[in-house]
Parts: sequence; C-alpha cells; structure tokens
Amino acid sequence: PQLQPNGSVPLSSIVTPTGTSSFVSTTSSSPSTSVMAQTPTSTQPPASILTTTTGQLPTSTSTSASSTTTPSTLLATTTSPSSQQAALQSSQHQHPNVSPFSNPKEATDAVQKFITTIVTGEAQGDRNATSKPLPLSSNVNNLRKLLAPIQGSMKAEITPILAKFTVENVFLSQLEGSQLSSLVSAYVQVMLALRDWNVSFPAYTTNTYVKLEGSTSSANIPYVVHLLLLGLLSPAVLDNFLAGVMENSKDVPFVCEVLKKTVVESGALKTFDFEETTNAILRMEGGVNNEQQQQQQSFIATLKNQQEEDRKLRDKPIFKPEHLQCLDAADASPEQVKQALRLYNEWCLNYMQEKSRKKQLSIIASMMMSTEKSAALFFRIAAEVSLTVSASVDPSMPWDQACGPVLAFFSLLSSCIYVQYITCDLFVHLLPHIAKVLLHKHKANPSKFNQRPYHYLVLKLLSLVKPTQLPNNANVASSFLAFLLKTNPLELDRFSFAWMEILCDRSLIPILMTAPSADALVLLANVITRLLQFLSPHLVSRSLPPVIQQLHDGTLKLMSALSNDSPFFVYQYATLFIRFVPPQAVALQNKILYAAPEQLKQPVPVGEWNPPVSEDVFYPGYDYHSVLKDAGSQLDAYLSSSAVVTSSPPEGFVAACNIESGGSYPFLCAVTLGLARNFFAQTKFSESNLSSSPHYSLLKNFCNSTSHPEFVYLMYSAMATHLRCACKETRLFNRFLLLLFKEVATPSKEVLLRVLFERTTSGRAIPFGITTTLYELCSDNLLELPFVKQEEAVGQFVQAFIIHVRKRQAPQHQQQQQQQ
Repeated sequence: PQLQPNGSVPLSSIVTPTGTSSFVSTTSSSPSTSVMAQTPTSTQPPASILTTTTGQLPTSTSTSASSTTTPSTLLATTTSPSSQQAALQSSQHQHPNVSPFSNPKEATDAVQKFITTIVTGEAQGDRNATSKPLPLSSNVNNLRKLLAPIQGSMKAEITPILAKFTVENVFLSQLEGSQLSSLVSAYVQVMLALRDWNVSFPAYTTNTYVKLEGSTSSANIPYVVHLLLLGLLSPAVLDNFLAGVMENSKDVPFVCEVLKKTVVESGALKTFDFEETTNAILRMEGGVNNEQQQQQQSFIATLKNQQEEDRKLRDKPIFKPEHLQCLDAADASPEQVKQALRLYNEWCLNYMQEKSRKKQLSIIASMMMSTEKSAALFFRIAAEVSLTVSASVDPSMPWDQACGPVLAFFSLLSSCIYVQYITCDLFVHLLPHIAKVLLHKHKANPSKFNQRPYHYLVLKLLSLVKPTQLPNNANVASSFLAFLLKTNPLELDRFSFAWMEILCDRSLIPILMTAPSADALVLLANVITRLLQFLSPHLVSRSLPPVIQQLHDGTLKLMSALSNDSPFFVYQYATLFIRFVPPQAVALQNKILYAAPEQLKQPVPVGEWNPPVSEDVFYPGYDYHSVLKDAGSQLDAYLSSSAVVTSSPPEGFVAACNIESGGSYPFLCAVTLGLARNFFAQTKFSESNLSSSPHYSLLKNFCNSTSHPEFVYLMYSAMATHLRCACKETRLFNRFLLLLFKEVATPSKEVLLRVLFERTTSGRAIPFGITTTLYELCSDNLLELPFVKQEEAVGQFVQAFIIHVRKRQAPQHQQQQQQQ
C-alpha cells in the first residue's frame, strides 16, 4: 500500500466494506400483518443492493416497451426467460457516475423494457427456457444499477412516466390466478427499487392511481392496502382523494374498508395520516338499513377511540423532526421522516410491554424494512434522534437516567436481528451515520460534548457481531474500523478513551484476524497510524501527563497483543507504524519491531545467524517518495550515479534532511527505507559489495557529522528501526552498522552504542536485529573507548553486557569442541 502525505495508506473504496449478502434477512419469511396476509400478492425477499450478480445491464435504446404499453398485451410483447438472461449478459457496465442514456426518452424506453423483461419472466415461468433465468432479486439488483446513474433533470422527468407505467400494470392487469399474483409481486419489487431511487416516487404513484378509472373498485382494496403498508402510496396524497369520494355513497364501503385494514386492524397507519378522511367518516350519516347502520356506528365508535389514542401519540412525541440535523434531504422525503419518527416514538412508548412490543415490531418491519435502503434509512433516523436526545442531558447526570432512548434503539435493533428481519450487515450503513452525528455534535459545542451515548451504543452494536458467523461479520467488523478512522483522536480528542476502548474490544480485532481481508488490514493499519500520530508529539517528553500516560499504556498493550497474536500483520506494517513512534519511546518501538512471522523467527544469536537469511518477502509498508517528495527523486538519482562514491549528496536532498537543525525523525525513517529499497532493487545482497556501495557512503557521510550530534542520534535511531526479525532488511542494516562502527569517528561510535543499548533496557521484547548487532559489536575493545572510560556507570554497563554475551557463547563453544 502506498502512503499518503498525512501518513495513511489510501482507503480507495474500502471505507464502506461491501458485504456478501443483504442485511435485510432472507433466511426467514418477510414480516407480514393481517392486512398483508389477505393480499393476493406474495412479496419476494427484498433484493440486496450489495450482492454481486452475473447479469449485465442493458444499454439498448429499443422502444418496443413504451409508456403506452397496456397491461393486457404485456405478456404477448416480451421474450422468454432465456432471452431475458441473454439480454442481461449482452450489454456492458457503464461508469457509475455517468448516465448511459443521452436523453429522457432513451432512458424511459430502456428502463421500461428492462422492467417488462423482469416481470414477464416471473409471470410466465421458465417453460421453454434453455438456461436457468436469474432470480427476481438479482434482476431487481440489476435494475437498481441501471437506475443509479440517472440523476438530475432526467431523473425528475422520467419518474412520473415510470410511476404511471407500473401503477397501470398493477391495477389494470387482466390476468388471473397465479399469473396475476406473480405479476403483482414482481411489480411490487420493481416499485420498491424505484422508490429507493427517487423518494418522490410514492407521490407520483398515488397521483396516477387516483386518476385511474374504477380506482375505488372493491377488487383494488387488497392492492391499495398492500402498497400503502409498503410506503408505495402516499397517505397525504391519498387522504384528499378518499375524503372526496366519500360524497358518493357507493364508494363509502371502499373507503371504510381501506381505513379498517390500515388504521384499525393493523394499526400500521394512524388516523392523523388520513385526517380529512377520518373526519368525513365521523360525520357520516347512518346506513340504508338497520344492519348497515349498526356496522357504521360500530366502526365510527372504534375510529373515535383510535383517533383519541393517536392524538396522544402525536401531541407528546419523544422525538421530533428538529432532532434530525445530519440526515441529507435527498435521502428521505418529509413524509418518510414523519412516518419513521411516528413509528419509532410508538415503539419507545410500548417496547417494555411484551404484547405491544411484538405488534410494533411486526408493523415496523412491514413498513420500514421492505428494502435495504428503507431499513437503513429508518435505523439511521432512529439512531440519530436517540443519540441527540441522550447526549443533550447534563453529562453529570447518572447514566441510567439518561440512556433511555439509546436503550430503546438498541432494543429495537437487536430484536430485529434476533427474529431475522435484518442482519448485522446493516452496520455498514448505520455506523457512518453515527460517526457523522458524533462529529457534528462535537463541532457544534465541544465544551458540552457528551460522549457516553455514542460510546455505549457502538460497544453494544459490536457485541452483536459474533465470531461464529464469519466470514460475513469480518466485513461488518471492518465497518467499525471505518467508524474509528473517522472519529480518531486527531479529529476528536475528547472521544479518545472511548475510542480506545472500542478499538481494544475483544470482539473487533480478533474477528478481523480470524478471516482477514486486504481491505480490513489496511483499515486497521490506518487506525493504528492515527493513534500513533496523536501520541507522537507527547512521547518526546521526559515525563508524560497522566492522561497521555494511560493512553500510551493502552497502546503498548494493544501492540503487544498484536505482535504476539498477529505478528505477520505488525511485521507487514512495522515501517509505517515506526515512523510515528519517536526514538524516546523505546518500549513501544520494541513491541512493534519485535513482531516476526513464524518463518522468520530465529533463536537469540550468539555470534552469527544460523542459517543466514538471504531471500524473504520485503514489506515496505509505504512509498517513501510520498514522504521525501522531490528529495526522494534526488536520492534515487544520486544512488544510481557511477561516480557517487566521490561526489557529494545533492544539495536539495541534504537541505531536506535539516542537518543544521537536528533533522526530522519521520523523514530520516523514510530515507533509510528508501536506501534499503534502492539497494535491493539495484544489487543482490553480498558482504563484499556493501562497503563500496553508494548507500553505505551516504550513511557514512551523514553519521560523521559530529558537529550535529542530535542529527546523528536520529540517523542511527532511524537505522535501528530496520533491525527487526531475521529478514534481509535486518541483515543489510546489521552489516551497515558494523561497518560504520569500524570507520566513523569516536563521537559517532558513542552515539551508535547509546542507540543500541537504549533498546535493551525496555524488558524482554528486544528485537532480534538489535540483539544480534550488539552481540557482534561487544568485545574487550569497547572498554578502551574514551567515553566508556570517562563514565564509571557506562563502563560498568558495557562490561556487564560483555559478560552476559560470553555466558551465552560458552555453551556454543563447548558444543563445537565436542563435535570436533
């Protein structure tokens, strides 16, 4: 992965991981109310917008299916299912942001033809097909892809045409029996996709329906009820129509039956959704005979009681539209927001009661979870209003008194997952919105920011991700990393400890590492990089503030666990991490550099590597050119020159190194990485060509800058970050440092020994490369160096280390003598 200027690996498209299945569950039957059970349609499981399919989108501009196609001739004008599949696979994918159509007429014709092909395949069945047709869900997915790039004025122009086309084919069809049921079921799925594409679609469908001849026929009641409960007809638009037809006594039974099934029996809609119609019914006079009069009076009495209950719900809402500040207007219509808030308010009032809980759960699932987009929209709305209300209370208030809305939201979400209405794949859409709300609230008023609701909710969501459901939930777990990346301490320092607790939760990283993907590992690397970037400026101090000390200790434990449990991951990204850990943080550096994959582990050395590692995989972690910029190109040109040994380094490169001001440790880490990559790209590792290489000459030039000891210290520290496990990178810098110790001036030798010895004082996790380099340096000659003689404590330390090395070497010498 290539490093960006801010120190991160590019995310490309991995911020929103794509799951392998729809989060609207298809493992159980779709939730239904008593009204839906009476409809002649059988709604298929909602289509997934994430599932990939083999079908291709058509780009044909044929006009064989236009807006004037009548339902009675629909089946006669379409192809067989085998032709449908061939048509799907014959076209090419278009760019996702560019419409494949040049004008609205072309777009309308293509979409109508595609819809007709889908519906016909479902209605006719596979009678004469030579190949198996695509399932309905896959075809609807392809329809969504076809619609996605159609935006702007073209979208506004063709939506009414498509609404008219679908409504007429549902209500005016002359088919019967199973063919009619399959036809309507397929059109319902198509209409749901169109509603997800344009939130204004239900208003256009309702306007089309009310203009149909015979719209108040009793045969249409099941379809009207079904479309109302799925949000495909607008109650606000339909209310005026129903109140108007009440003037005709013949249409009164139709109106009463629609309200009976949607308002009274199911409770899915409320009397205030049909306010004008409800008032018109309450003003209605008695029936023609006593029996009709009794039925009307009974219905009116029931409606009055329902109106009173609905008024209480509307007058005292827990959540209001003003609690929504982060929802984009293009994502939902005002009517959708109103309905979602009403359903969620009702849930919060009744979810503690078992009987009401089951009924409300069924209603919400039926009305708000028909598709992925509608389910994601509902839970985003519910999450935002719950967090807003919970976070608005005084932070000093006990949590059990302030967490009610968040508990109600989690109860709803977990219940829907438990009964398999949805799956945890929903988190891919929910967590980005929670992060958006969190950042918005913090920016609005940092001093009064209350992090507890967000921390609590995200941890509760994480508890729902089960390792037993891998690998799908590994992708879901990646969405938590995307959340952490957006809310990292660099962006949101007040959320740091809650952020750290989420990152270290045992349900997150272990699940990712059980079934790792390249995208997930890049996300995790970027998250850890942000944490180290936040800590880096504080770790250069001699003493850390208590808050930073706690965060540092947590980071140390995290890297220790990762190095032990996932050493290959830490080894792969070590050069990326180590750039943001200053040399003063020896313990944290060693935890990162200590990690070694099993195939690169070596015993503690006692003089030589046995066997020496010459060929292994080299993971750079990032592109050093993105850090060095122009200096990187100058470095490459200098190292490629044949006269480099006698020439001086480029002035621009030397200036970028800031020798006079002491240098920059992250910059020098990138320089040493560039040296290593350039060396292995130009030559094969050999002991004989090291001292004559331009790479060694450049290092020797820098390390002899004795008038700038701070720069020399950082230079040696940057080189020491490549002394890791038994890999060729470690071997290269091990040889470089041994050669430098022989040839540089005494002050530079003192700095080198200091850098190496510092890394032995942090405990047991000492990198293999550090240990083997010191073992090869240690001899009695060290005791004769001036800086060792001058300081008694230094002399005692060096002498103790030499004795330690000799004790480790003694068993090996005895073994060699026995073999001889």
